[in-house]
Amino acid sequence: MTASYDLIRRGARPRDNSITHPVSASADLELTGADPGIPSPLERIDSALRDPGFAAWVDADPTRADWTGTYAQGGWPGPTYPRQSRYAGIAGRAPNGIAELWLVRDLPGAIDAIGAAMIDPWTGEALDFQTQCSDGVCPAG
Repeated sequence: MTASYDLIRRGARPRDNSITHPVSASADLELTGADPGIPSPLERIDSALRDPGFAAWVDADPTRADWTGTYAQGGWPGPTYPRQSRYAGIAGRAPNGIAELWLVRDLPGAIDAIGAAMIDPWTGEALDFQTQCSDGVCPAG
């Protein structure tokens, strides 16, 4: 494995960013142990779609016309989570992190409304479904 970055040195940033000195570090890694058998991304999507709240969010617009972002996958390692409304109450139920799948929709009065399914990344269990809108209140839909 090799990681590289440009060292610009201390002091004022040079006017010409091409004046850098590359720094590289490398190390051999040996991975050992049993495969934890975590659910694949497709298995996590299936789990999210089995959650009634997330399934209703996806199916609320059969034309998919209000979708502005498709299923995105991300996650948080836990045990703490960002101070966004969709993470309220998840810390106690997911101390070892979550995989988050979300669909962004444009709703009347709420551009870029997020519907998020929180999935246990180790078991694939759907833990929660939450919506989050920029003004804090998502309209029905």
